[in-house]
Amino acid sequence: MKLGAWLAALSLVCAAHAAEPPVKGGGIPLFSGDPVDAFQLVGDDKALGKAEVTAVEGMPFTKALRLTTTGQGKTAWSIQVTAECPKAVSTGDVLYAEFWMRSVSGGAESAEAHTIFVFEKNSDPWTKSIETDLTAGRDWKKFTLPFAAVLPTPEKGAQFCFRMGFAAQSFELGGFQLLTYGTKAKMKDFPQMKVTYPGREKDAAWRKAALERIEKIRKGDLSVHVVSKDGRPVPGAKVRMEMVRHRFAWGSAVVGQRLSDNGPDADRYKEEVPKWFNQVVFENDLKWPFWESGLQSTDGGWNNKWVDQSFAYLERNHLSVRGHNLVWPSWRNLPGRLKAFEKDPNKLREEVRQHIFKEAGLYKGRLADWDVVNEPYTEHDLIDILGPDFLTDCFKWAREADPTAKLYLNEYGIFSGGGADKAHQDGVYGILSDLKKKGAPVDGLGIQSHLGGTLTPPERLVAILDRFAALGVDIKITELDFEIPDPQVEYEYFKDYLTAVYSHPSVKGILMWGFWDGAHWHNKAPLLSANWDLKPAGRAYSELVKGEWWSRGAGKTGADGAFTFKGTIGDYSLEASGRGGKAAAEVSILPGGNAVTITLK
Repeated sequence: MKLGAWLAALSLVCAAHAAEPPVKGGGIPLFSGDPVDAFQLVGDDKALGKAEVTAVEGMPFTKALRLTTTGQGKTAWSIQVTAECPKAVSTGDVLYAEFWMRSVSGGAESAEAHTIFVFEKNSDPWTKSIETDLTAGRDWKKFTLPFAAVLPTPEKGAQFCFRMGFAAQSFELGGFQLLTYGTKAKMKDFPQMKVTYPGREKDAAWRKAALERIEKIRKGDLSVHVVSKDGRPVPGAKVRMEMVRHRFAWGSAVVGQRLSDNGPDADRYKEEVPKWFNQVVFENDLKWPFWESGLQSTDGGWNNKWVDQSFAYLERNHLSVRGHNLVWPSWRNLPGRLKAFEKDPNKLREEVRQHIFKEAGLYKGRLADWDVVNEPYTEHDLIDILGPDFLTDCFKWAREADPTAKLYLNEYGIFSGGGADKAHQDGVYGILSDLKKKGAPVDGLGIQSHLGGTLTPPERLVAILDRFAALGVDIKITELDFEIPDPQVEYEYFKDYLTAVYSHPSVKGILMWGFWDGAHWHNKAPLLSANWDLKPAGRAYSELVKGEWWSRGAGKTGADGAFTFKGTIGDYSLEASGRGGKAAAEVSILPGGNAVTITLK
């Protein structure tokens, strides 16, 4: 689907949401005018924030409240807008909040704006009737939030709040209805928020096309020829095939210390990794500041022995490794000592060059990939100082330091926020295109894929992949995670996400940014809960990666001693038996098909 057609489809979804049955009658507005005008910027860090009313077109409201932060507050509420509730509220009163929200710029790696909506007593102990996290992408998103007051408050004794103390961002709120229904209304009578996405329907055309591509590009035919010790074909021989690993990279970020530690959780962690994955990426261990401090092996600090010890475990379990990352080109993600060279570009450039040769050279031949440069669209302090050719130099240095590793540019915001962050997509496309034109040895693009509550339609995922694949690079999903509050939607969307992405011929792997809640940056990993229980997304992953796309089969050879097996591209254990003996071997199904000969003994 073309971008214009996809946006049109999405607008129909939004229109359908906007055309829901009207809010239950009998509600009394809490504000006499548009609540947009009632909100005021407050908080200890309000100097980092801005609130302004702006005009809106093409929506069922004409103005919105634009909220902007230039930095993160000490707390979520140290920057916020509040509006005093002008009417008294009784315990048990049902209140209803309805409004629209959209991200304008900045925000989280999911490309979404983040706020917390609160209705609370406006004095100690600040008792809250509702406190809920909200996220929205670049397109307007409607929120319908019925809730019950938990304690009585007089006029102006309670307040509505939107917390803003998060990462630098700008977002808008508009179309407010803030109503009270007293104690006779019931929560079930009100519109409820539902998480969904275009293309979820079972007969969606994109899914049929994706499954056909998977059958074509992710499977191959293996012709097994069974012969006797003297080389003659053995007809009627029994052949059994069982997959042991994918050739496609299914992986996750891992924590080096957990792979080198012992104890109940560490031991379980080491059991689970090879159960689910064939490739890993170290979450922090190889990032420049951590790796450099780890060289000193200080007690209680970062220690590179974790990596050294992990490699033996990973190699023993047939797990390949991605390197993340050589250069994250902003001051906040570099060793602090480099800031001293801000006014000395030549020295700064030399420090980067030496680092790439030192770290990439140390692990030469042991890594499948390197994220050479991480997030240059948003983290570009070094590029601003050293110029656009600096990125090309980084890739050339990395190739020289490790000629065998695939070299990647890694970036976020490409799939996230409903896939609507076109500025981010265009920026990354421009950087990657420029690198290719300048002859940089860039092999691939890493699409991080931190997804929030605005789910990117599967068909849009494929369209984005098509665009970047046209540059002639491999693609890997490198940091997949998401926050989906509805378990059923989580299960369905993850299954659809994997199907859509796996179906694209340029995608060489899908790696999560952690798989277990007990070792995850947001405590919301895709596969396993903190108690090691399988989550809905984990069930979807298991059904596909270890189910539908995990091949096995058996049969007998024909008169010519041949047995043909079609299965997922990967490595297999093979057993054959017949007149003349038995045989066992590990074989592979390769793209395009291949043949092997097995000799019975």
